[in-house]
Amino acid sequence: MTVQLLQNGTEFQTKEVKADKDGNWNFSFKDLPKYDEQGNAYTYTISEV
Repeated sequence: MTVQLLQNGTEFQTKEVKADKDGNWNFSFKDLPKYDEQGNAYTYTISEV
């Protein structure tokens, strides 16, 4: 499955995610910026592509 991470509604990252050997799905996006240059918090959402 391919998932897309959106930052404030704009594509930020896209990753291919696969189930582990037991069929479990688990994935994390790490080290994401929390704030823009003006100090406003980013909103992140994920969608399946």
